[in-house]
Amino acid sequence: MMALHPELDHNLPMSSLLWTVLFWGITSNHTILPDAFGSASFKAMLHDTGLLHHVTMARQDSGHLSRFTEIYPSCLRMASEIENFKDVMDALALGYVAFGAGGFFGEKRRSLTEFSLAAKLTKARRSDGSDGFAGKLGDFGAAPSGSWADYDPASHEAKAKAKFIVSAEADREAMWAQMLSYATRGDVAHDRATKSGLPPPPLLTSDDVCTFAAELKRLLSSPTLTRFEDMASRLTALLRDVEAAGAKLPRAAGSGGGEGCGLSS
Repeated sequence: MMALHPELDHNLPMSSLLWTVLFWGITSNHTILPDAFGSASFKAMLHDTGLLHHVTMARQDSGHLSRFTEIYPSCLRMASEIENFKDVMDALALGYVAFGAGGFFGEKRRSLTEFSLAAKLTKARRSDGSDGFAGKLGDFGAAPSGSWADYDPASHEAKAKAKFIVSAEADREAMWAQMLSYATRGDVAHDRATKSGLPPPPLLTSDDVCTFAAELKRLLSSPTLTRFEDMASRLTALLRDVEAAGAKLPRAAGSGGGEGCGLSS
């Protein structure tokens, strides 16, 4: 979705949230895999769009188990980076209820060279004929804090970039800078809120959320989707929550007056 919908990703990668909402609507399975560009940034998007309360389980896939627990304290959690039995015990102590043991059972190659996961990320050809690319940054594991707010290029760049995934055809440095900015914004907001004890300020504007809502409504108008009433009904209910949340957010600087998205039929 990041490759197909760059217009949604002005402040944060809302295109990834669009994928999640479509997954929820199609399957009625309200789980999330939020670490691609920082789990705190993904939580900020869920909060600002009024969707956080829908999450049933959050899957931790990189970074520190303890930090992920702090970011998602109120929903069920899955630890999917199980390398040894100690990881299971640590996750149990933190309240995790589900586990993914692919690495434990040999999913990852145990040699000096490991097959590059970048092969999974290919370019997407958009309807206007241009090419789009996506990337994966993950949560930060190179510092004890686990926060991208503490990222230091001099100390952490080599280790962090080794985990960064993007197609070989993309502008790697530009994608790295973009993904790093997404992750840093969420971690900075989370860290400040944790220290102050106050709710984090919104990272999205009503313009971001209304653009997102407009694309979701466009997809809802698809003749194909009209054949699947249950899916359309679930997505419509989620759309209403998004529109209501967008109406409460501040407008982007210089965007003019008006409130709310005004999209629901």
